[in-house]
Amino acid sequence: MKVTPVKVTLTRSGARQRKIIENLVHFYVYDIACVMGWPSPADGMYRGCDDVPGYFGDERSSAYLIRVGREWAGFVLVDGHPKRRGCDWRIGQFFVVGKFKRCGVGTAAARETFHRFPGRWHVEYLKRNTPAVGFWRRVIQDYTRGRVRERSIRSPWGAMWLAEFTSSAPPATRSKRRRTAAR
Repeated sequence: MKVTPVKVTLTRSGARQRKIIENLVHFYVYDIACVMGWPSPADGMYRGCDDVPGYFGDERSSAYLIRVGREWAGFVLVDGHPKRRGCDWRIGQFFVVGKFKRCGVGTAAARETFHRFPGRWHVEYLKRNTPAVGFWRRVIQDYTRGRVRERSIRSPWGAMWLAEFTSSAPPATRSKRRRTAAR
């Protein structure tokens, strides 16, 4: 598929944007249910991600909306309180709306997230979610230039892959370096 360059923006979300993420969660859970073969809910409403409120009002955890042009294209939840040792940050949840998949939006959003939060990262993805496995392996391998460790773990949702790597802040632009040097 041909990738069309698009401008992707990550916007930190506050209380006013929380409802947008909560609305998008239904599509996120639906997407996963399709891939994993989970049954349809009796009432037809795909629910999940009960931890979303914890990403608002916390200094270390953050919620971001992904925007393409004037449209919401998904969300990223960054967990700043990971439970595993040797980790500073963890992707809590990551979702790109179907119409924006396979055109570089997810890759741009993931890279920008890693740039914004330098340190040791853990990204977990269900082994049976083959689209996610392919996406995260490609993005993280490219981002780290192959400096990633992947291992198998168990979770309440099933077998998962855990990718461990380190990110660093993007290099300063030339004009920013000049301003800093001039001080």
